[in-house]
Amino acid sequence: MEIEILEDKNNPVLHRREVRFKVIIQKGATPSRTEVRNKLIVILSADKNAFILKKIESSFGVKVSEGSAMIYENRKAMLEIEAEHLLKKNFSEDELKSLRNKAAKQEA
Repeated sequence: MEIEILEDKNNPVLHRREVRFKVIIQKGATPSRTEVRNKLIVILSADKNAFILKKIESSFGVKVSEGSAMIYENRKAMLEIEAEHLLKKNFSEDELKSLRNKAAKQEA
């Protein structure tokens, strides 16, 4: 699997970077969301606790997928902005509970 960054822009209003990318699959099955997410975190030097893999779209018969990801400046912004279903796709229940607790402690 090879990942090519198509666009990387800052969105200061929402306290995040917005990234569009292309996944090129050399051989084998389409990689899982977790595999793509982990590789993007390394490539973009992102904090895994403030990273949301928003979507990945694949076309039938083509070994290329495109998607988008959001890298937040902090967990609090991510938890306030992102929809609950996307948080659940990117984090386990335990991880999400821990992130919410840490964000609440930062506010106090």
